[in-house]
Amino acid sequence: MKSKQVKATRRCGSSRWMTVATLAVASCAGVVGAGVASASTTVSAPSIPSTSFDLGGLIDYQGQIAYDGADLWIANWDDSNVVAVNLATDKIVRTVRDNTNYDEPWGLATANGYLYVGNQDQPDLAVVKISTGATVTTVPIGSKCADVLYAGGYIWSANAGSATVTRINPTTYAATTIALTGTKPTALAYVDGDIWVAAGSSVAEINPTTASVIRSHATSFTAEAITAANGKIWVSGETTALPATGTVVSLNASTLAQQSQVTVGQNATALAFDGTALWVGDATSGQTSAVSPVNNTVLGASATGTGSNFFTQIGSNLLVSNQTSSNVSVIPLTSTTDTVLFASGSSTIVAKSANATAIEKEAAILAGGGYANVNVLGYSDASGSVASRQAISVARANAVATALRADLKADHDATLTVTATGAGTYSGSSNPAQQRRATITAVR
Repeated sequence: MKSKQVKATRRCGSSRWMTVATLAVASCAGVVGAGVASASTTVSAPSIPSTSFDLGGLIDYQGQIAYDGADLWIANWDDSNVVAVNLATDKIVRTVRDNTNYDEPWGLATANGYLYVGNQDQPDLAVVKISTGATVTTVPIGSKCADVLYAGGYIWSANAGSATVTRINPTTYAATTIALTGTKPTALAYVDGDIWVAAGSSVAEINPTTASVIRSHATSFTAEAITAANGKIWVSGETTALPATGTVVSLNASTLAQQSQVTVGQNATALAFDGTALWVGDATSGQTSAVSPVNNTVLGASATGTGSNFFTQIGSNLLVSNQTSSNVSVIPLTSTTDTVLFASGSSTIVAKSANATAIEKEAAILAGGGYANVNVLGYSDASGSVASRQAISVARANAVATALRADLKADHDATLTVTATGAGTYSGSSNPAQQRRATITAVR
């Protein structure tokens, strides 16, 4: 096994999100405190739930991940192989190794029954037939492959060590090298028929037919990943000024002039768009955040793993490859929820209270998140008669729904329908302080 000290590259690529089906929706969960003094407090940002699997330590310092319609494939850099994972069992079902042709597999894409494996230590890309695991051929590319993408009828490799992008014909395996002057390409995206490259000090647009650079644009930060959302080009990375922070920037698609900037984590190394929200992987902090491209706010963050460098979508889940943690995180993309806790006997939202502030914040998230409808469920503790419990649960639901509607109106969102329902006694906890609640659930 190779020493991890050899692996000095902090950022080695982005995701293949532009070539797969659109991601579903963001899933957030948070709890906010009651409007009176209590142990509960307002959570600063919604927490997005996730789970992780490490495959029993059999993946180590891995790179890009790709889905072939049946299994998840992982470029297992430190163990010099490529593995297939059955996501129903989270178990490795195949291990493919060819140390002659890919001793340090990092970039990875899959299409047409083949794996396209880019190397870190060898200037070539291996074409592997999935059914047999055999290497069909190798294609010369640049050094230190950082990202592999199948898009526009070609295989593409971002070569960080040689400041080039390679276009490969998947039938003849003819390769064309595209030079990017003075840059370090780390991520690729397919946007509106062209290839876009995040390349350190710049971004570039490539015509896939002519294999030529259409235009490039210098960035004021280190560009690590790239995508498109809401008619803009979005780029994530790390600021050059110290102390460095993670940043996500939108560029005008026509002029490439910077339009907005959002601070996210410390080093925003992976970026994806799910049709509504941007997803940002932070290699340093071990979090993956959802960002609204509408109002440029952080919708929530998920504790995933350190070295979050690659995303891919499978069904209604976002999968995150965590290089340093040597695991894969799964973020369910279903809905957003928030919870308001009430004092005993209370069913009102006091202006400027912690609850009022939390509801206002939730409204801002909903207004920018593309949600279709919202349901508020009110609950009671177990004290009093059945009728009184039902009555106060209805009152709590109505109070939260009324405040939420007002805040949504203030945020200029008249499209969301907010319903309120009293659900009686809350059965999810035996603690009365946790039972006195109203839960906000929104679905896209």
